[in-house]
Amino acid sequence: MGTKNPPFGVAVQGQFRRELMADTTLLMSARLIGVAILNHVGASSGKAWPSMKTLAKQVGCSTRNAQRGVSSLRDRWFWIHRDYPRCGVNSYTPIISAEKRKHGTALSAAGDGLVSTNATAVSSKLLTEQFNELRRQIIAWAEHSRAALKARELFECEKLKIDVDRLVEDFASEYSHEVIGPFCAEQVEVAWAEYVLRALSLARTLSGGHGPAGG
Repeated sequence: MGTKNPPFGVAVQGQFRRELMADTTLLMSARLIGVAILNHVGASSGKAWPSMKTLAKQVGCSTRNAQRGVSSLRDRWFWIHRDYPRCGVNSYTPIISAEKRKHGTALSAAGDGLVSTNATAVSSKLLTEQFNELRRQIIAWAEHSRAALKARELFECEKLKIDVDRLVEDFASEYSHEVIGPFCAEQVEVAWAEYVLRALSLARTLSGGHGPAGG
């Protein structure tokens, strides 16, 4: 199937991480899951076997969100298989070749269309409407929220190049899929604070951890 990779050294891993984090077609949560998987990849084997529970814990999200992130990475950034089905753990092989990544993305897009076509139309439409409405409310909240303004100031203070508007959109998409229910400003603010801390931690890591310590 052509999934064998060359030795996964530091230089290859670093380039792969930068390209993965630059993929704005993925939610921030999915990119964080990808980086977490990458941290488990062996230099000689070119594979990783982290459990879904481990990935969720390392990224700071629910297991369901970790599963969603893995699904969006499948055949786009990682070949994902069950080497040992009885263990119930996936094996992840980074797709180093950009050409194979493009091919995988095309396959994933075709698969997504097929799944959505076969889904139950009524329930799918209702869920989509709920997701979109909650997402719209969160984005509107961020425009006037002090919490969102503080995040912007924090990233500027740390001199980290993070697009806060995009971060808000990613957060709104993730939160609206995780929480089905009416908008609650208090809950959103708590979830947003956790999301910003994860993004800040990742940005510090990618920049070499040279930013000033947050207060």
